[in-house]
Amino acid sequence: MRAPSAFSPLRGLRKSRDPQRPAAVAERPDGVVVWVHCADEGRLADVPAIASELTAEGDAISVVATCATDIGLVDGIIVIPIPADTSAGAQQFLDTWKPDALIWARGQLRPALISATAGRNIPSILLNVTEDTPSVADHDPDAALTMTTLKRFRAAICATEEGQDRMIDAGMTPRRAKLIGPFDPAPPVLPCREEDRDDLAGILGSRPVWFANRPTSRDLSLLATAYRIGSQRAHRLLLVVACDDTAAATDVFRAEGLLTADRTKGEDPHDAIQVMLTDLDEMGLWYRLAPLTFLGGTFEGRSCADPFDAATLGSVVIYGMYATGHMDHFGQLADATASRMVRDADTLGQTVEELMAPDKAAEMAHAAWDVTSRGADVTEKLVALVHDALDGALAAR
Repeated sequence: MRAPSAFSPLRGLRKSRDPQRPAAVAERPDGVVVWVHCADEGRLADVPAIASELTAEGDAISVVATCATDIGLVDGIIVIPIPADTSAGAQQFLDTWKPDALIWARGQLRPALISATAGRNIPSILLNVTEDTPSVADHDPDAALTMTTLKRFRAAICATEEGQDRMIDAGMTPRRAKLIGPFDPAPPVLPCREEDRDDLAGILGSRPVWFANRPTSRDLSLLATAYRIGSQRAHRLLLVVACDDTAAATDVFRAEGLLTADRTKGEDPHDAIQVMLTDLDEMGLWYRLAPLTFLGGTFEGRSCADPFDAATLGSVVIYGMYATGHMDHFGQLADATASRMVRDADTLGQTVEELMAPDKAAEMAHAAWDVTSRGADVTEKLVALVHDALDGALAAR
């Protein structure tokens, strides 16, 4: 799995609209444009892995995304609403954006739009084909219009054998309807400064370290309790906490009687320090250094980080019973016994104590890597199909 190069990842759907230039009047980027369609705003997290791989070899390719919502400019990617599924709407959209290729990643099929795209000989690739998705309408997946629309795609990546059979029934050869697996890409690898990583690895030495990412205010006292339980056997245990307000978190941990340092103030985790506070910009650093990561907010049903962020970098994910969002990723890790769900502060502390055994953490981290790598394999094969389709467009620019 490659880390992204020049592409700015779409992390957390950070919006950067120019109020004088709304998305409705955004211009087509110069050069080759790949259009990616997602079902809704929540699925836009699929786009970074595609864009990262498309540009990994230095090709001048821009990505324009559509979904059901008018979002605007998101980390350098233009995100616009999918046009009305009419002949006029389709022609206007294609006249404006002139895509060189289409990747239909998620969402119900739009017959008029897909037909117009095929009519202009724009190569299109369909993802995640199963026995009954995608379709023109959820309630009637076997309608004739659905089958006719499926025929418009040049290639398909099928998640299941039934999906491949479906595309063959629609007229594709097995060579064009590739059975590869579900398209569920891991997010782009979070970066870190290698100098910081080397410096901290030297300071920490063999100290056992665990990381808490974005804990809520309620989580902080629970983490203090869990620390005391986990440190009963793990000598010199260090808890690293990434949050927005390190000063407020410092006050909580010190009130709990824990020796605390604040990395944002230049303080280092010397041997006596029990809790190190840092900011959210260093998540990639601590996912690499800490073999265990607790995802904050999961005791309360609040939004939390994508568990694949940590799993991709070798940190075993621990989370509460009320995790929300990223449920497919949580489920995949749980099915592979590559993560651990906990009920409360006591079971969190006990789990930290148990998983600090190097062989146990390493076994789970390896299982997590297998899970996150599957999505990377599908993404790479998708990008190879797109590059094949774009050969003429790239050569002409």
